[in-house]
Amino acid sequence: MSELQVRVVSATVLIAASILGYLYLSEFLLITILSVVWLLMLHELFRHMNSLGKTVSGILWISCFIFFAFSGHMLSTKIPTFLYILYFIGLLYSLLQIFFFSHSKNLLMIFLLILFYILFGSLNLIFLIGLIGKTQLILAYILFVIAHDMGGYFFGKKYGKKKLSPMISPGKTLEGLVGSILFGVLVAIIYAAINDIQYIPVLIFSLAIVFISLLGDLIFSKLKRMLNVKDFSKLIPGHGGLLDRLDSWIVSAPFAAYFLTYVTL
Repeated sequence: MSELQVRVVSATVLIAASILGYLYLSEFLLITILSVVWLLMLHELFRHMNSLGKTVSGILWISCFIFFAFSGHMLSTKIPTFLYILYFIGLLYSLLQIFFFSHSKNLLMIFLLILFYILFGSLNLIFLIGLIGKTQLILAYILFVIAHDMGGYFFGKKYGKKKLSPMISPGKTLEGLVGSILFGVLVAIIYAAINDIQYIPVLIFSLAIVFISLLGDLIFSKLKRMLNVKDFSKLIPGHGGLLDRLDSWIVSAPFAAYFLTYVTL
């Protein structure tokens, strides 16, 4: 098969697995799978960060496990507001790094930002699983991220000319972003019509997920550029590693959890 065919097949399998898994697997199994994925993503990140040294890497690994140990307590009560404040500050920092300071070489800050995204994003994916009575809305979130990926990829391949951030990700184009927006809007309109709810909140949610997912793609691409690697690993045929495939998910999950918790659709 060609590279495109391999990529499409892999993406189809992952999309089907995500939707069916969320709909039919038990909460315990889903959280177990996410925990394994979380460890694999951390492994992919740390294996490329030898420059940090063994002491720093060890401290960060221990910090990750402490965070994981306390995550159960946070999920059983309420995720602290200050973590969401840090998250939104991280999004702003990502925006500045991508579009205003693309030449910046602050490897440690980008690494710590992505580490935070992995930890906090995974926590919020688990939190989303436990949102009682929100199944259809969470399914909409899954579809919005998929719409971002598909619209950006196919429009970018067919029409892409104007680079969004050529220093960071030459493959990301303005035309691809337009495709992501169009796919996101289309899915949002269909979702709102089927569920007979107001269009505006769903459209806002969809567009926010599209833009935050794009930020996630680009900030992870910036780290790969700085490390001079094409993919974090070769685990998924045609896509690279888990971080290459799930970057937009873990970056957008906290916003989705926050939005679905405090906004009524």
